[in-house]
Amino acid sequence: ETIYIIKNKLKDKFVFNLNYIKSMKHRTFSEGELNSELRKKGFTEQEISIIKENVEKLYSFLLDSPDPYWKKTSRIYVYPIRNGDFCIGFVYPEDEVMKELYILQQQRIISGITGLLLLLIIIIIVANSITRPVTQLVKFVNKVARGKLDEKISIHTSTYEVLTLGLAFNKMIEDLKKYIEENQKITAEKERIANELNVASRIQMSIIPQKFPAFPERPEIDIYAKIIPALEVGGDFYDFTFIDQDRFGFVIGDAAGKGIPAALFVAISRSFLKATVMNIDKPGECLRLVNELLCSEDYMNMFITMFYGTLNIKTGELLYCNAGHNPPYLIKKNGIIEALKTVNGPALGAFSGVDYDTIKLDMGDGIVLYTDGVTEAFNKDKEIFSDERLQKILENIENFVPEQTVKMVVDDVLNFSEGVPQSDDITVMAVKYLGMQESKKCR
Repeated sequence: ETIYIIKNKLKDKFVFNLNYIKSMKHRTFSEGELNSELRKKGFTEQEISIIKENVEKLYSFLLDSPDPYWKKTSRIYVYPIRNGDFCIGFVYPEDEVMKELYILQQQRIISGITGLLLLLIIIIIVANSITRPVTQLVKFVNKVARGKLDEKISIHTSTYEVLTLGLAFNKMIEDLKKYIEENQKITAEKERIANELNVASRIQMSIIPQKFPAFPERPEIDIYAKIIPALEVGGDFYDFTFIDQDRFGFVIGDAAGKGIPAALFVAISRSFLKATVMNIDKPGECLRLVNELLCSEDYMNMFITMFYGTLNIKTGELLYCNAGHNPPYLIKKNGIIEALKTVNGPALGAFSGVDYDTIKLDMGDGIVLYTDGVTEAFNKDKEIFSDERLQKILENIENFVPEQTVKMVVDDVLNFSEGVPQSDDITVMAVKYLGMQESKKCR
């Protein structure tokens, strides 16, 4: 038991090696040298005595400090000589004992470094095989971004994904070229249509009277009108002219829909009306004939509302007919404003075989006509302008002047619907009968 205690104590001070004593280099030393070495290691005399008595059961151990012979860390093996008061000790330098292990360790380190270098080279080669085609794709995309659409990318790679990406890029370029060509055609077509619409708008506006005062040489009548199409061309129209020396005719209309179809239907209806007013005196008869002409042809179910009147500037007699149009407002000299009582017929072109009645209007001061684009205008809160709002504006007029009245109504409508796209054409026309006597006063 004491021996095992000493061995455990020796283990705390030396590293034991129980299997290896193979070096050819060795030496012997005396018991006194062993005792001295053990004292240096901190063993007591009692422990040294026990070691000497049982030293044949102890094996080799590593000497921490350099031994006096080799001057380096060494392994020592002690064996007692029986019937003798001395021991034989073998000392082996640590580096010689571990030489082969060190060589094996160096070989493994070199092999590991070599393997890492080879792995790094393989990684670089594989990475280049992937990144090189990607770099080509980047250069190709930059060329495409500069507008070079006639080039195709050619990628030589075994990577399926990169090869598929290159083919997809080539397909994308072909599709892009087709898209650009189609877009150019569409753009050219839009520009052509826009130019044609611009010309159509100018033509439409040119046939609508816009020069005011319209008849400066005829002070018996004062008229002013304004039209704002919702699109380039519109379905609203107005017109006025002297039918003869004493009769002044005026008309306002609103075709169903907007845009080119409505503008064409307005042009047809206006032509039919102009052809009849010179031969027929009564407005009702004129509109009845225009209606028959429109219904005799297939105009794709198009129709138009119209208010047509003739004013005798000598007598102040107004004959008029309303074909489904918004009732105008009558403005009298005494400031009373009321909706003009009309005998309404259906819109022109809707039904055939319909006659239109006419009534006489006593000599009054003025009349305000408009289309539904005024009263049906909406604001941001989805509120409608309404007939009541229009009538209230007219009631606040102190001195009825056609130009001021028209501009006031149009401005109020535009302010009311500010920020909302115009949904329909806006047309307002005001006529004031001055009469022969009053016109002389104005002169």
